[in-house]
Amino acid sequence: MPPETIRTLPFGLALVLLRSSPPLVTDLRPWTARKEVEQLRTERTAIEKALQRR
Repeated sequence: MPPETIRTLPFGLALVLLRSSPPLVTDLRPWTARKEVEQLRTERTAIEKALQRR
């Protein structure tokens, strides 16, 4: 995939690179739109606190 194509990908799309396959363009969705958002928030808070203690 040429660099000019990568640079023009619209917001919300991502390029996935794997060694054994061609590049894959995929849609991203915000983690806040997932059904387990409360669990993710709790885990994020715990990780942030652990990192601040370092």
